[in-house]
Amino acid sequence: MKKTIFWITIFILSTAVMVVITEAGNTDATFEPASATYIPPTLETSVKPEPVSYAPGRYIEGYVTVEIKVGASGDVEGVKVLYRTSKLAVKSAIRAIEQWHFKPAILNDEPIGVYVAYSVPFGNNLQIFANDNYADRILDPATNEQITMR
Repeated sequence: MKKTIFWITIFILSTAVMVVITEAGNTDATFEPASATYIPPTLETSVKPEPVSYAPGRYIEGYVTVEIKVGASGDVEGVKVLYRTSKLAVKSAIRAIEQWHFKPAILNDEPIGVYVAYSVPFGNNLQIFANDNYADRILDPATNEQITMR
């Protein structure tokens, strides 16, 4: 019985070695490793929101933070407010953001839809900035379901 188990083990190991040697010699040029490459969208064209006045000569300062759905074409397809320093600033921010254009996100060399977060300023000397700690949520092109990338 022990001899039979020994010879079966030798046969299995030699078969496995032959498969490994055969695959190592395979120089098929179409073989590519299965790894996903993701490039987030970048803002190409932005429009600043119109100043919002709450009293004559008094303008709102602060930010409206939004989640933007960027389509595979780079166009803004939706805006959701995440945070605001003033209710009055929201409409102006959304009107401006709807005119923005992005270089689309890329997943495995294909443009895809994605959600990103930006903070839009109201007031002087404030900059538009992307919220880097916000996880990009992409839309799977096959199922159109959200996937978290970071």
